[in-house]
Amino acid sequence: MMLPLDYTTEETAIRILAASFETNPGVRAFVKEDHRIKSRIFHLCTFCVRVARKKQGAYITTNRKGVALMFNSEHQLTTLDALRLYAYLGQYSVGWLRAIPMLKRERILKSFRSKEPAFYFWMLAVEDQSFGLETIIEIKEFVFQRSRAYQLDIIAETISKRTLAMYLRYGFEVYHEYQDSKGLIIYFIRRPWNR
Repeated sequence: MMLPLDYTTEETAIRILAASFETNPGVRAFVKEDHRIKSRIFHLCTFCVRVARKKQGAYITTNRKGVALMFNSEHQLTTLDALRLYAYLGQYSVGWLRAIPMLKRERILKSFRSKEPAFYFWMLAVEDQSFGLETIIEIKEFVFQRSRAYQLDIIAETISKRTLAMYLRYGFEVYHEYQDSKGLIIYFIRRPWNR
């Protein structure tokens, strides 16, 4: 059973996410491309973990090899937390010139998400491919069990056709597609809680 992230596991989770998302085109489209790109991706993942922790939705697998950021879509950041976290994102990751377009893009994506309460499955990362299947099974079982226990659908987005194929295999369905200003097609997916 996955464990909630705390201060002792946060750094491990950030490292796993940063390594996993280093080549992700969606991430690279918004992180400032310069000689500090690895550091900027690390800070982006720090931001994501801290947001998910504030929303009570940051988890690590028992073998410390996998991370899932999944929270109730109704959980909101306080204004003070949002200001502090987004200032951190602008300063250390995306750069101030990219912060406003990124926030606008997020507002557009949010408008396409299901309006019904759901678990928002934001990020998934596995560190070591030798443990990959075992770790992914633990994440899958945890996420699906929470969905059934709370009777909340799971919603997510992906730009990767490979990732989309995996989600579809696990009972998700595409409920919307959107092509952003950079030409990336974003697939909005849902898995009913009772599937």
